[in-house]
Amino acid sequence: FIETGPASGGWTVYPPLSALPQAMEGSKLGMTLWLVSMTFFIVSSLLGGLNYIVTIINLRTKGMTMTRLPLTIWAFFITAILGVLSFPVLLSAALLLIFDRSFGTSFYLSDIYIGGQALEQTGGSPILYQHLFWFLGHPEVYIILLPAMGMASEVIAVNSRKPIFGYMAMVGSLFAIAIL
Repeated sequence: FIETGPASGGWTVYPPLSALPQAMEGSKLGMTLWLVSMTFFIVSSLLGGLNYIVTIINLRTKGMTMTRLPLTIWAFFITAILGVLSFPVLLSAALLLIFDRSFGTSFYLSDIYIGGQALEQTGGSPILYQHLFWFLGHPEVYIILLPAMGMASEVIAVNSRKPIFGYMAMVGSLFAIAIL
């Protein structure tokens, strides 16, 4: 619905293509709107993770100790911890990119020439964005995988009508996966 089209910086949105509105047609308003929406998504994921952590720690039912939680809840808990540790870095990467696009900063812009003219704002590094982006890249795999592992183990245990074998070992392995 935007004249200049949707964001066209790829799924990783690497600068300088995404940091310069004049880089290409899709790097104009569509990219700015996409970055703002991603910022809202990151903030909501961070707050949702905090909500899970607080709820699991403080609002368990009476008599429900941590060692009696279902494995699905353990997986959600550990996933939320991973999200709370990694999403702030992605948020800072997105905000710095918005600053480069909208406020003339140069966190990600180095020596760039457009039409033979040197860019006024320089001094940053596009590699900084890649480091910040991929700080989430590795935990993201486990943020997706851990809840599925917890749910699968519970579904199998419930449908087979047998208790989970090695409950504490399973919880420990979830923690080990998160730490690694």
